[in-house]
This record gives sequence, C-alpha cells and structure tokens, in this order.
Amino acid sequence: MITVKPFKALRPTRDKAYLVATRSYVGYSDQRLEHKLRNNPFTFLHVINPDGKNDSAFGEERFLKVKRKFELFCKERIFKEEDKPSYYIYQQRTPTHVFTGIIGAISVDDYNKGKIKKHEHTISAKENLFADYLNTTGINTEPVLLIHRPLTTLSEVKKKYMDERAEYEFTSTDRISHYMWPVSDTKDVEEIENSFKELNEVYIADGHHRSASSSRLAELRGGNGDNSHDYFMAYLLPETTIKIQEFNRLVKTLNGNSKEEFLKKIEEKFFIRWINAREFKPNSLHEIGLYIDGDWYALFTKPGLFDPEHPVEQLDCNIVSTKILAPILGIKDERHDSNIDFLPGSYGPKAIVKKVDSGEFKAGFVLYPISMDQLKNVADAEMFMPPKSTYIEPKMRSGLTIYNLED
Repeated sequence: MITVKPFKALRPTRDKAYLVATRSYVGYSDQRLEHKLRNNPFTFLHVINPDGKNDSAFGEERFLKVKRKFELFCKERIFKEEDKPSYYIYQQRTPTHVFTGIIGAISVDDYNKGKIKKHEHTISAKENLFADYLNTTGINTEPVLLIHRPLTTLSEVKKKYMDERAEYEFTSTDRISHYMWPVSDTKDVEEIENSFKELNEVYIADGHHRSASSSRLAELRGGNGDNSHDYFMAYLLPETTIKIQEFNRLVKTLNGNSKEEFLKKIEEKFFIRWINAREFKPNSLHEIGLYIDGDWYALFTKPGLFDPEHPVEQLDCNIVSTKILAPILGIKDERHDSNIDFLPGSYGPKAIVKKVDSGEFKAGFVLYPISMDQLKNVADAEMFMPPKSTYIEPKMRSGLTIYNLED
C-alpha cells in the first residue's frame, strides 16, 4: 500500500500562474536569467535564485534569502494557501505528447521501506545540502516525478475534472501547455487516496536526490510519522504516459588513439557498419551510433559481450561505459571526468554532428532509449544505472504548487 495524501498547497493566484511558473534557473544562460529577473517581477526565479546569478554559493545565508523572498511573495499575495487539503490534477501538452498525473504528498516512510523504488545513485553531500535547504526554507517547491501502473478509478476522477475549465491554463515559451485542476471535494479526495492504496510500489522517474533529501529531513526533525516533513511533494503519472529518451555521449579524447586505431579496438567487441548518412539514430536495442571525423558508424554487440539477463549489464549506456569508455578511452568516472559530456536525445543526432565537427569533441555516441521495463527491472533488483542513463519527460516547473513543511 502506498500512502499519498492531499495537502494545502501554497500556489499562485490564477491571474499570475503563467508569470510565476519557471524552469530551473540552471537551465538559463546568465544573460537570459538577468533578462527574466529584470522584466518579470512575479517569476519564481526571484525566490529560488534570490542572488540572481547561476554561480551563487549554496549555504545557510542563501537559503534564508530564499525563505524571506518567498515570504515576501506571500505577503504581496502572489501566492495563496488552499482552503482545504487538495490533490492537483496537472497536465502538460507538448506538440507530440500529453502527460496527465496527480500532485500529492507521499510518505517518506514508503521511501524508507523501498516502496518508492530508485534506479540511480545519490550523492550524500547533495542529499545533506538539499535537506538543509528544506529545513531552512520550510518549503518544497518542485515535486518528485513518480510513475505507477495505470489505475482505472484514478482515470475516472481525472476525466471528471478535466471536462471542466482548468484553474490554470497557459502556454510557456517552450510551446508546452500547462493545465491544473485542484481536487478538494471530500468524496473525490477519498477516491484518489484509496486508489493509490492499491499500489504496492511506485518508481522514481526524476528526483532521486529530492526524495533522499526529504528522507534525511524527516530523520533530522523527528516526529510521529504524520508531520508535514514526514511527506514530500510528488507528481504521480501512469507509466504508460511517460516519455523516456536517451542521454547521448560526447567525448573530448581518443586517449592517444588515431581514428583507425580506435575503430580497430572497438571492432574487437562490436560489429561495425559504416553509415552513408549525415544523421543517424539506432533503430533497435544494442545498436549504437558512433560519429567521428565526419563519418557515422553503427555498432552491433557481438555474442557474449554482456549478460542479457542482468538488469544493468544489458543496458546500452552500460555497454558503452564498460566496453568502450573505460577500457579504450580511459573514462572511468563519468560523473566527474571532464573528457565526457551528455546530451539529451531531444537534441537529435544533428547536435552530435555539430559539436564534433566544431572540434569541441572528438566523437559522439547515440544510444537507443531505455525502455520502461528496463527501468523497472533495475529498480526492482535494487541496482543502479550509469549516470545520465535516461532523459525523462515531462519536466516539472517550479512555483505552481508549494508544499509547506511547517505544521
């Protein structure tokens, strides 16, 4: 059984929601960030980045500035508190996909007991830093993205509300449309809560560090298991609607090898086929695209290269890491090695060509996306994927619903 509760969100007034909601400030260049802060007094960037710089130091002083800025937004009535504990049906529409899920508060105890399953390593220093942030600011501003098996009753409740006008309805400059319907009716709230109780597990799609940090916060503050800090904000989506894209790899070094030497070493473990095309994407699992020196190659794994039954060894990102990056290029720590970079699959192979042709990188690898079953198999086995294995959509916006950590 999974425990997901309604909560009284602090959220923007209807007329300002489109002005408040924002992507993470790290996604903006310094120039673009300065422009948004200067021209939009309501953007939530003023709260989450009160110093107005991408390189501002984290720590107690900055966290207090975040807290004070948010309190100012509330005082100026940019934000209001929900009258009753509510769930929030939230929908994103892109040119190619529609994502519809429910925002609620999920139990930290479920995370600690392994019912909220993870597939990525977390770094203790980041967990502690974000736990300190939550403890000081007293607010949780961005929900963790969780996926679950489809629930019929949940779908029926969603449809009932989505037939009505949304509380929020706006389109952001990246051409994504956003809709939100608060659900506070007692009967509907009970149906949603009981629906989630049918689940025995959910899976983290995005937000591993935020989940771990919320667990640390609950431990830090203590309590009886029913305090606000014993829950964290989550956006729960049916697994059938999620979009998983690949994270492609770019490398700055061939580790002293010429192009011919590099390809010869790869050929010991892969079948290689030259591709007569300007752009190339793999068509199936265990087919890997390589772009180097103006040429595309398709790499196919040779028999016996990996254990096809092992949840992690069968992943194409792991195959590239363990069979090419580490042994041939000497890139063994992908989290910290400056010779490797990652590019979301949404940019397409054209971006790989551009970056390699510019001379910034020596070669690029294009992967086939990880499937939902692969993700779940890794999490069920309590194993972890290599860094940057998945690029998952939707990407949440900060500032639409704020979870108050103070009782």
